[in-house]
Amino acid sequence: MPELPEVETIIRDLKPSVIGQEIKSLKIFDGSNRLFLKNNLSFFHKYLIGQTIRDINRHGKYIIFCLSSLSNFVVHLRMTGSFTILHTNAPVVPYEKLRINFCTNLSMSLIDIRKFATIDISNDANFLVSKLGPDAISRGFNAKFLQSKFIKRNSSVKSALLDQKIAAGVGNIYADEACWAANINPLSRASLLNLDQIELLCKSIKLVLRESISNRGTTINNYKDVLGNSGYHQTRVAVYGRLDKPCFKCKTKISKIKVVGRATYFCPKCQKN
Repeated sequence: MPELPEVETIIRDLKPSVIGQEIKSLKIFDGSNRLFLKNNLSFFHKYLIGQTIRDINRHGKYIIFCLSSLSNFVVHLRMTGSFTILHTNAPVVPYEKLRINFCTNLSMSLIDIRKFATIDISNDANFLVSKLGPDAISRGFNAKFLQSKFIKRNSSVKSALLDQKIAAGVGNIYADEACWAANINPLSRASLLNLDQIELLCKSIKLVLRESISNRGTTINNYKDVLGNSGYHQTRVAVYGRLDKPCFKCKTKISKIKVVGRATYFCPKCQKN
């Protein structure tokens, strides 16, 4: 699943081609029914055609296209969604679900192998703030906030970090990487972490996310950027996917367990607590 760094990379790639473009038409392809959370194609025609994309923002894993009408076209890529830019008359690309045609004969295409991506329209610029926690690399995501959420959680740290109402944008890969960087066992009870541990975890989350952004994201299976290239942060991960390989800190073999149904990697020596 594209997490915060992958979504941020896609947004940065889209901006030069998309900002300032007026939407001329939409084309939906077979197998796209899951795209519509609660509205049909006619609804999106009404809100999108004739609108100019003023900006592209992000909150957590959500992409927000800011329109000239002051409404927002909101996309969640879910497990395997991605975007590409192509010519309006270009042939259908594999797994293409939605093509937004601009007046300049360029198009923005939403591609999704697993068909879980969703689109929506919102007239409230702050609706994601109330739905999710603060973006995990924003100032609002800090030790004080994290402590206020953890103190109420009897679940594991890993489970808490996967809750988008706590750490918007953090998913399985970066939760593992941040716990390793902070020397925290992913199974530790969130409510038992002290303030020093929480401060270090918060800093570690921001660090691993920003490092991955600088490396254009992590490609484990399907993630591609707008140009169709893989990220390369998978070559820099410390624990994720490194079962039985030596820990970079202590050389102990990396272990793998399941936490809330998700594959979880950690160092049994560095992350004892």
